[in-house]
Amino acid sequence: MKSKFIRTDTYPVSWHDIDANGKQSLRSFAVFMQESAWRHAEDLGFGFNFMAQHDAFWVLKSIRAQIFQYPAWKQNVLLQTWHRGYQGLLAFRDFKLLDESGVTLALAASDWIIMHQQSRRPLKTDILEEFATTALERRALEDFIWAEKHSGKLVYEADRKVNFSETDMHGHMNNTRYFEWAADVLNELSEAQTHVKQFEMQFRNECRVKDVIKLSALQNGKIYTITGVNNRNGKTIFQLNLSVS
Repeated sequence: MKSKFIRTDTYPVSWHDIDANGKQSLRSFAVFMQESAWRHAEDLGFGFNFMAQHDAFWVLKSIRAQIFQYPAWKQNVLLQTWHRGYQGLLAFRDFKLLDESGVTLALAASDWIIMHQQSRRPLKTDILEEFATTALERRALEDFIWAEKHSGKLVYEADRKVNFSETDMHGHMNNTRYFEWAADVLNELSEAQTHVKQFEMQFRNECRVKDVIKLSALQNGKIYTITGVNNRNGKTIFQLNLSVS
């Protein structure tokens, strides 16, 4: 059943969306989700133009996903998204990725904040009150419990500079790029041929072009915690927990 409260987009998995295994990369999956998120926000009236009226913009705070099957090159996928309302400083949006026959490939849930353009501080979600009736209570995914997170053996540490091509129109690092960085870390750890089954990405602080980020990885069995810390100010930029098959 079609509903304006659920947006469905069809995406082809193109050559630039796949990794060395011939499957969709995590960064591509993240790009698809962000594309559908802003399109649906525009549909419902609280997208880019609405935020511009409040001198603000949407910022992805965290996203977690469970991946059952990776789509392959030239495959078409359907991505459904809906928002689950808001509370305090957070707004919630979920996703469901399917193949053309309706088989669920992945589920994801995300938390967003509204950032003031000038102060770079989060705004309360009260400005979304008029859109409360467009929210759905249905949850795509429950919260993960990472018993082993923040523990394990240090298996990787290196510096990486933020390049101009990795930044967005707001002048900071595009958050989908962190998934590329994580893929490179896994490759260094000889995990390039494995697939991520679950992940939870926390975006903590922004970074800008020419910032140098200290990347580190802790390993506990098949669970990794990858963290990026800005060498300029010591702030944690992101933290990614993931499990591989």
